[in-house]
Amino acid sequence: MNRIVQLFNHVGYRRMAIAVLLSVFLHVLLFGGVSWKLPDLNNNTTIIQAQLVQKAPPKLQELKPVSIKAKPAVRKKVVKPVKVPVIEPKPEPQTENVAVIKPRQSVIDDRNAPTEYIEPPVEALNDPITIPAEDPIPTPYAYVVSEFDAKRGQDASAAGTAKIIYQALPNQHYSLTSQMHAKGLLALFVQQRILSSEGLVTDKGLQPLSFKYQVQNNQDKSTTTVFDWQNKTVTFQTSKGEKKVPLPDGAQDLLTFMYQSMFVPPLNEIKYYVTNGRTMREYDYEFTGEEVISTKIGELNTIHLHRTNDDGDEIIDLWLATDYLHLPVKITQTNKKGSLELYITSLKTEAIPLEVSKVHN
Repeated sequence: MNRIVQLFNHVGYRRMAIAVLLSVFLHVLLFGGVSWKLPDLNNNTTIIQAQLVQKAPPKLQELKPVSIKAKPAVRKKVVKPVKVPVIEPKPEPQTENVAVIKPRQSVIDDRNAPTEYIEPPVEALNDPITIPAEDPIPTPYAYVVSEFDAKRGQDASAAGTAKIIYQALPNQHYSLTSQMHAKGLLALFVQQRILSSEGLVTDKGLQPLSFKYQVQNNQDKSTTTVFDWQNKTVTFQTSKGEKKVPLPDGAQDLLTFMYQSMFVPPLNEIKYYVTNGRTMREYDYEFTGEEVISTKIGELNTIHLHRTNDDGDEIIDLWLATDYLHLPVKITQTNKKGSLELYITSLKTEAIPLEVSKVHN
């Protein structure tokens, strides 16, 4: 008995016992058919009786299989081809000056395809090859008179004048003369100089035969140069004697050098051997550009050539007029003695040969 009291006093067992009693009470209440009545508080009240009756579970309806009707097969509609009548194109009316447009051909890349050599017909091999003609070379002037103002150093006023006359002579000969005159006080110290050149006109331009450099009333400074093209020698004759040196091909003197551009464009050949009457030097010019210069005869389009000798003690610049067969229109020369500048003041040209006597006018 004491053992039962101890178990009941234990909290865990006490909770378990209460739960068991509640469970038994509910089973009796629900399934035992127990009924109860509330106390009669008013005689007029209606007594409500409740009774729990266990209801049998409903019977499951038997499910009959539902038959699924198969869909009728769909017939494929067969499309019969429609015959298209062939319409022949009508010929277009022939009209004049109407371009016929041909269908564009597809481009085929055949760069890697093997090539086949087709030998030309024998007639084509014997036909001469026609080379298109180049632009004709302008005919050189037969007569040219150029006049210049000469200036020394930074002096703005003209210190003198120069006049150069070129004339084509019969039998393919030419004549060139240049006269320089000093002005003012300079005329008392500078003597008149006359340069002259005579020679042949060839398919390569001017070929001098003699060149004279004469100083008025001073034979010591005067020289004569003789060109011997057959023996390839040039002879310098001065008051001290003669000296012969080899004659290079295409050699020029101081006058023919400036007028050679009428026959050979200056940019085709800008290296010359030029003599001043005492020595033969190589003049190697370089093209510095095209320039428009202002002169007393108007604006002139020119090409500018420049030369400096190996020693650097002589500098020459030439401006050649492109509209006048590259005739010189401006010349500057600088050396140890100073600088000399020539500016064109008058230019006369003739294409028809004139009389020899006109050279001395």
